[in-house]
Amino acid sequence: MIEWRFCGRFSQNVQDAFPEDTGLSWIDEAEARRRYHDPAKELTVVPEEDATTGIVPWFITVTTKEFPSFTVTYQQPPGVPSVRVWWKDLEDGRLFAHRTELWDYPTEHNPIVRLRQSDALMHFVTRNKEDGTGRLTIHEKGSTRVTTADRKFDAALLYAPVPEWGQWDQLASRPVPGQ
Repeated sequence: MIEWRFCGRFSQNVQDAFPEDTGLSWIDEAEARRRYHDPAKELTVVPEEDATTGIVPWFITVTTKEFPSFTVTYQQPPGVPSVRVWWKDLEDGRLFAHRTELWDYPTEHNPIVRLRQSDALMHFVTRNKEDGTGRLTIHEKGSTRVTTADRKFDAALLYAPVPEWGQWDQLASRPVPGQ
């Protein structure tokens, strides 16, 4: 069973909630439940950190509203995003993986200098439509050109049920759409 932590906004850089004075720090479950459907509030759901790496393997940013959407951000050491999936709520009990981002980092880097998101060699973005069409965009580091391609896929693979409260790991454990 996952021990969930809740905050307004999670910082990948420091692997912690934003500071107390921002109003985005750690909150208890009762406050998280209050924020869940309030479009004026921010909410991030955070599992326990990995004991080996000291980072949170993934976290979920909740787009708070009547029908919340979810953005799952998977991380790799030292706390940079490797994949981000936006699950749009279709307001019928289902989510659709509308957008997926993947970052490809160098396999070797200077261990003294912290790896940053901007160090990614490539950044892939898929924008998916429910009709099974979409667009892939590839940004290569050091290039001013952007590669784009239209794509077709089995849209059925990009749907998921809206998770019940506390069952967010079901989203994080799904295969990453577009990979």
